[in-house]
Amino acid sequence: MGADHRIMPHVACSGARVQRRGNRSSDITNCKQKAALKLGNYRPELDGLRALAIGLVTLNHVLHDHFPGGFVGVDIFFVLSGYLITSILIEESARNNCINLRQFYFRRMLRLMPALIGMLALYATLITTYAIWAHKIDFAKVHLWAAAAAASYLMNWNLALDIGPPGFLTHTWSLAIEEQFYLLWPLILILATRWMSKTHFIMLCVMVLLMCSIWRAYLWLGGSGPMRIYVGFDTRFDNLLIGCLLALVPIHLGWRETMAQYVWLPLTAMMAFAIWLKWDSNHYQLGMIMTAVCSAWILVAVLTEPKSRLAKTLQLRPINYLGRISYAYYLWHFPIWLCLGWFLAGSIYTRAALTVAIAVSVAAVSYHWLELPARRLKGTSNNAGSTRRNVSVRES
Repeated sequence: MGADHRIMPHVACSGARVQRRGNRSSDITNCKQKAALKLGNYRPELDGLRALAIGLVTLNHVLHDHFPGGFVGVDIFFVLSGYLITSILIEESARNNCINLRQFYFRRMLRLMPALIGMLALYATLITTYAIWAHKIDFAKVHLWAAAAAASYLMNWNLALDIGPPGFLTHTWSLAIEEQFYLLWPLILILATRWMSKTHFIMLCVMVLLMCSIWRAYLWLGGSGPMRIYVGFDTRFDNLLIGCLLALVPIHLGWRETMAQYVWLPLTAMMAFAIWLKWDSNHYQLGMIMTAVCSAWILVAVLTEPKSRLAKTLQLRPINYLGRISYAYYLWHFPIWLCLGWFLAGSIYTRAALTVAIAVSVAAVSYHWLELPARRLKGTSNNAGSTRRNVSVRES
């Protein structure tokens, strides 16, 4: 990367402002002017969607026998992240005539790292203290390895390839997939705008979606384990790509209004998935793209009708707040759940309620003391953008 790392949609620029070459009407990064789904300013219903997603994930972890398919909440996060990141990159390019990669990666670091480092630091400290006190060095090695895998955003491959133990941090596989996506997608978007039209790029993305599904089926039918397919970046990035396409492809207003009118269909499907679907079953391994399609449908509906009953429910303050602290909550709830298993081996409902209460409390502390100060620093460094809008983005 150069001194300024600013790249034009068609020309790299460093320091001085460079005009675009030619007059390509199908410029990918200009599709925001035509796209039907505009991000705009802060949308509280998107935080509400995060609350819905984290609620499903929590049910899957703490009441697994009743909600074995609650993991579909992760698919909601993936689709939402793909849509938001792509929308932000498109808006930056339209506003500044270029995408500042250095600022993009810096903002992602400030958004994701403070809460993660805070959780992992306390995790490693408590594990090490207990291991020294109980003379269990092997126990410490297991969990410190897991902390290293989580900190390097490689937990998904640690699980997929069975490299090492995950400790209490198995859930960080999804954070790894999103981070790997953040590293690649801006570069892909920039290269695509330089070498192909918007239409061709969209067609390529659709082809890649189909190829990902075929690759997933090939691995499954070829005998690969369900964990390899469930957490591999190459088998899960299509969920994120569906969200990206929502930001790239204009959807006719009539279609969007119809989708909003019948949003109860994907909502019902997702609730059914949460109750009956199993992550290692044929139905999910071969058809997991359907949960992403349902998530995308719900996202389109709430963006189209912000005054609908669903959107207003998602905008309620308690639900909205849970969505805003959902990243920290996601980081903390699973280790807390597993640790409480040492002390509360009896009632699973007591353990579940205590897990939620502790996780919400710790997440609130993390949000106000770690995440918000980092976001204010991000806002001062982002001389091009809307800090308020970026605050709504959860890319984790």
